[in-house]
Amino acid sequence: MFFVGALLAVLVVGTVLLGILEWRGHRRYLRRYARRRGWQWQARGDEPARGRTAFGPFTGKHRINSVMTFAVRNDVRARACQVVSAPGGKLFKKVRHWVIMIDLPAPVPFLTVRPEPRAGRSGRDVQFEWQEFNDAWEVHGEDRRVVHAVINGRMMEWLMNPSSRPRRLTDSFVLDGEALYTFGPGGLDATTIERRANELVAFTDQVPEFLWSRSRAGLPRRPGA
Repeated sequence: MFFVGALLAVLVVGTVLLGILEWRGHRRYLRRYARRRGWQWQARGDEPARGRTAFGPFTGKHRINSVMTFAVRNDVRARACQVVSAPGGKLFKKVRHWVIMIDLPAPVPFLTVRPEPRAGRSGRDVQFEWQEFNDAWEVHGEDRRVVHAVINGRMMEWLMNPSSRPRRLTDSFVLDGEALYTFGPGGLDATTIERRANELVAFTDQVPEFLWSRSRAGLPRRPGA
């Protein structure tokens, strides 16, 4: 039994060490990629999480590393990073996400647009007149007027037709204050960063200008943003 326990301990330690080495190697890969592209790169930074609502990768305690800053279409500032979080404050249950975000023209209330879960609607998401859209997408937002301004007819058509060339990669959109971001589990694929960031810009193209003007004129900034 002693030898079995010792063997299991060695396997556990070895798996942890391999995971650490793999993660560090991935960080070096991202740093080299950013430098080749002429992007700014920071080993760590908290700016992408500043003022963010507790949601997705920004839930619980989190640490941000491999922060890359660059410009995309229309000279919009974009950032990509890795986020290691501990939901519920459980330090031994770390979850890794990649995040890609762009700056919005003006701050807007928190709003999420994601594919409808396979299990079906929760019954709490915002519903629209187009039933096929309701069946395909789950929309939650703090301000119903902003939700309906963002999810207008043109936006619905754009979301429901992802197969335009090149095929859209991004299927999760989070508007939070002055940022629009998308995220996913695991490590960041550097080769998709610019494409996803430009898809976020395309998302904002579907939003009517009056929303940004209204937000610039009267929406209070989030504390700490």
